[in-house]
Amino acid sequence: MPDSGSSDRRRITSWDSADLGVQWKFLSPLVWAPAFPILRFATVRYPTARPWVIGGAIIVANLHGFWLIQNPDLSDI
Repeated sequence: MPDSGSSDRRRITSWDSADLGVQWKFLSPLVWAPAFPILRFATVRYPTARPWVIGGAIIVANLHGFWLIQNPDLSDI
């Protein structure tokens, strides 16, 4: 039977905050969420443009999310 020192498993010694790290890309909804009411109030004078502006913002927010997820430079963070 192998001794306990030859195990290939990693041992977690402490829950240090530097080990866990914050993935800042997941906080982007905190920026996008207030943008939609701001756009709604900004387009009060242009009711026909409101669906286009909000729809465009939804498309941009989704593309931004896909970029954050698929970007290989940010996936290691």
